[in-house]
Amino acid sequence: MKRISLLKHFIPSGYPLVAVILAIMIAVAGIVVAILYGLFQQTLATGKAFAMFGLFFLGFAALIIDIGAWIEKRAAPRLTMGCGAVLMMMVSWGVFIASLYWFPIEEEINDAILGVTCLALPFLFIFAVPALLALPRVQKDVQAFAQQGQEQRVVEILSSRGIATFAELSGALGISEDDVDGLLRDLMQEGKIEGVREIEHKRFYTRTKFDEKQLLLLGMIAAQGQIKVEDAAVELGAPVGLLKTWIYNLVQEGKFTGYINWDKGVLYSANAEKLREGERCPHCGGTLKTAGKGTIQCHHCGTEIFI
Repeated sequence: MKRISLLKHFIPSGYPLVAVILAIMIAVAGIVVAILYGLFQQTLATGKAFAMFGLFFLGFAALIIDIGAWIEKRAAPRLTMGCGAVLMMMVSWGVFIASLYWFPIEEEINDAILGVTCLALPFLFIFAVPALLALPRVQKDVQAFAQQGQEQRVVEILSSRGIATFAELSGALGISEDDVDGLLRDLMQEGKIEGVREIEHKRFYTRTKFDEKQLLLLGMIAAQGQIKVEDAAVELGAPVGLLKTWIYNLVQEGKFTGYINWDKGVLYSANAEKLREGERCPHCGGTLKTAGKGTIQCHHCGTEIFI
């Protein structure tokens, strides 16, 4: 599917596409005319018909495609059309020369025509100019097109799910997880997506989904008074390490007060005033020490108290 989308980038549009269609119609018409003319005339006439077809019909078709290539603004379609014009012109001369060998008219005329044709071969470069001018820009344009497709795919995935791991996005886009991280960073800087990049845990949450998870966590604690961290992680679909980060974030934002015993993996909700008034650990009664902003830790059991 991605290959098909990329190939579409090489297809011209607008007037250049009309030029391609017209050129194909002229080439097909030339073949039909040459065959019909040859069927109802002598062998010599057949040779003349194919010589005329090779020189005029295909040559004219190649010229139309080359004009379309000059009109085309995008590098990839211009390269395609330029190469097509060169190829069609080479076939034109090839058919013309072959028809003269297979169905000779007069030796002197043949030699003269072949000489002029050979002298004209260097002018094939003129048909190649659009392709040569487009070549340096093609890789950049194709990369930009591919990135645009990747960005669109990321936005679609996040819009439908609200969350995705770097591994999932890597598989969907066919790029490395490091490239996924860079792509997400660029999308956030450009304002195309809004959310939270959990780099350590290699996942991304849209802002709506992230706020929803935070509210769900607070609701679970408030409803039960205490909750096992592992159970909360399963309920929220997040690794335990990420859940720990969320808890610290909620404490720093002043949205949660309580305490946790990491050995038992149980999170408790408690009134902030009571926690401040007490000088003992609410879990074991041991002495407390400051562990960080908004956090106090028990000397004995290691329980962290969030106030």
